[in-house]
Amino acid sequence: MKSIVKLISIVLLSHILCFCSSSSKTLFIDWKNIALPEEGLPDGKKFANGALRSNVEYDPFSMKIIDGKLHFIVDSKTPVDKKINADHQYHYRSEFTEWPWNINLPEGTEQWAGWSYYFPKEYVRAVTPISIFQNHAASSHPYPAYQLELTYPDQLEGSLGGEIQVINNCLNPRFRKMVNVRPNPGDRIDIILHVVHARDAKGLLEFWINGEQVHSQVGSTIYPAPENWGGNNKWGIYHHQWQKDEKVKEDIEAGHTRFELIIGNLKQITRSPKDPDYRKDAKALVDPKNF
Repeated sequence: MKSIVKLISIVLLSHILCFCSSSSKTLFIDWKNIALPEEGLPDGKKFANGALRSNVEYDPFSMKIIDGKLHFIVDSKTPVDKKINADHQYHYRSEFTEWPWNINLPEGTEQWAGWSYYFPKEYVRAVTPISIFQNHAASSHPYPAYQLELTYPDQLEGSLGGEIQVINNCLNPRFRKMVNVRPNPGDRIDIILHVVHARDAKGLLEFWINGEQVHSQVGSTIYPAPENWGGNNKWGIYHHQWQKDEKVKEDIEAGHTRFELIIGNLKQITRSPKDPDYRKDAKALVDPKNF
């Protein structure tokens, strides 16, 4: 019996995490092969056979797997358990990262990642900004290194609210760019990320959405010394203005009381400069249409 259980564990792990060589790693998440803990996912909880870590404030049941996809949910009507946090009234974060959190990718590390986001038919745009993807070095810097965020109306020139913007906080001044993608209720968007975690001309940040390149930037993607490393990618919802009561009320008045974001299977390739495929095009390998 023990041998059968061990074999099943090995098979499941092969669907989640695959080490391809000493200088590269492939992370593949197939939600059909993952079961979430019955007690939910409180902040900092490892899951997916230890490959992933939750980053939740504060609802441990804000992530659910339904029909082979992971649903992130923040809901202003769900009360916060005062035993978990007595200072905040609203849930505002439902994300996951790789494990370990302090991933400390050596400078020069290259990553390709691909995934799909689905916006449900009931989606109502917020009038406050929402991060839907972040990279964070878990350092003394308070902001993510780079991220994708949904705009709020008039935040940027021409923004109606709900457009995707690219933000790079590692540049001085901070870089912010709105792209020509504004998800509608019921939409699926396919995202590909290419990043080289480095400074100045050695750094690179690129995004493709629905097959079109929407951003390509040579420049720093990590913070200044002494933090000489790349951070951990984070997928999900960071409804950061919901830490403020007045901002939650603004969204409620606009009809945005709840935000659900759905993610399909995820693939990420991490390469070191020693890898023979370093800096070679891997879009097809991580394109969510291919898995």
